[in-house]
Amino acid sequence: MITYQLTLYKHYFANKHNIDPANIETHFAFLKRTAKKNRIEIFRVTSGAKKIRNALNLLTKALHNITRKNYFKNRLSCYKCEFNKTKYCP
Repeated sequence: MITYQLTLYKHYFANKHNIDPANIETHFAFLKRTAKKNRIEIFRVTSGAKKIRNALNLLTKALHNITRKNYFKNRLSCYKCEFNKTKYCP
């Protein structure tokens, strides 16, 4: 999902500044906390026309679900929720 976020940034930046998306590269930096040296790794994220279409499609679906108030529960976070294992838990 992080790469889709970068792809959307690229798409909207290119549109805003009238730049051909083919002339924009995106990269992701991974910061290591425990490494003694080489604490930063940089990865190039490819984002061609197909990936941009996929990212826009995911964004459209997410906005559709949010508008319809169709929220998905993140069950990995239940242990932190004050309503966990109560009658108010959906």
